[in-house]
Amino acid sequence: MNGQVVSGGRPYRNNDAQNASYLFPHEGSNKCPCVAAAPLAVQGQIIGSLWVGRARPLAASALHQLTAIGEMAANAIHRATMHEKMERQLRRLAALHAVDAAISSSMNLPLTLNILLGHVTSQLEVDAAAVLLLNPQRQTLEFSAGHGFHSTAIERSLV
Repeated sequence: MNGQVVSGGRPYRNNDAQNASYLFPHEGSNKCPCVAAAPLAVQGQIIGSLWVGRARPLAASALHQLTAIGEMAANAIHRATMHEKMERQLRRLAALHAVDAAISSSMNLPLTLNILLGHVTSQLEVDAAAVLLLNPQRQTLEFSAGHGFHSTAIERSLV
């Protein structure tokens, strides 16, 4: 039923849900035999659904209220999601600026690579990162800098 609410974009109400085998059977469903659902839609796109249940029957007006609340919830979720994306993008831009500043202000390669790797690990949310540079004479990649490793084994590796 949730799939129909989401794909069809229409609310749902059932005042005899305990006898509807297609709904989510769970312990305690006899305490909430009346259920309703409304799609969470924002800008014409369904992003989820909002379900409620209670012991007393739900009137059609409750479904209209649930739909209105669902629209407000969807907009709030959308705004929060967009805010998080914007903050993440700002952090990435700040990291790029810091790396650019480190490259521009220093001729010290190890320092520059350590700054780069610090930002890479935090922005990509990874535990460790390394820079392997090409040795043109040997045609191998050799360890140049690393961040977050628990051992020094990476420093001795050749690729």
